[in-house]
Amino acid sequence: MSIQLLRNTRVFASTKLSGFTADDTWEILVGDDLQFSQDASSTDISPNEAGPVPVRGSKRFTDAVNPASWSFSTYILPATKDAKFVSPDSILWHSLASGSVYNPTIKEKGVFQSALNQTVSSKDSAHHELNKFNLFLLVDSVWYLLKGCQVGQAEISIDIADIAKTAWSGNATDLTPMDTAPVGMLALGVSDADFLSYQNLYIKNKL
Repeated sequence: MSIQLLRNTRVFASTKLSGFTADDTWEILVGDDLQFSQDASSTDISPNEAGPVPVRGSKRFTDAVNPASWSFSTYILPATKDAKFVSPDSILWHSLASGSVYNPTIKEKGVFQSALNQTVSSKDSAHHELNKFNLFLLVDSVWYLLKGCQVGQAEISIDIADIAKTAWSGNATDLTPMDTAPVGMLALGVSDADFLSYQNLYIKNKL
């Protein structure tokens, strides 16, 4: 049995399945509550024959594959980049509030980033389906792909003895282990310099 450590996990969100760039792929800094799974329903068929040479036994058939589920939490980090306020999980906020393509320069289309703040508008939420994205998870040395993800819920908590964070959960159409690593994705991750700059941005609510 192989053991994969959660602390060695990295999560990337992308609007593409290949050809990744910094405009469509982002690393999401998740907490230690990351979970993802996909279940299937099955039925056991058992023939019961009579006669001198009866055929007996059972075989299991898969009836349906349920949607994959995922959940994790992210700390609320009001960072700045290119003279604009941004958050590492902005693609998640956009997918919660809009059905349009992610473009943080357009107002009232989900996430909008400016030199003053980052806002989330739900005025563009009247869609049959809200924005979808893909999650790529590197667990130790194994890559997993959650394809066609949608955000189901985002819950903000600012506890008196904790740091402000958002608990995310949602579904995906499919969960598959990847045979090869996505080309160029690790190069788009959070740099050491950006990670160090985040350390003073956590929102604290303590006496």
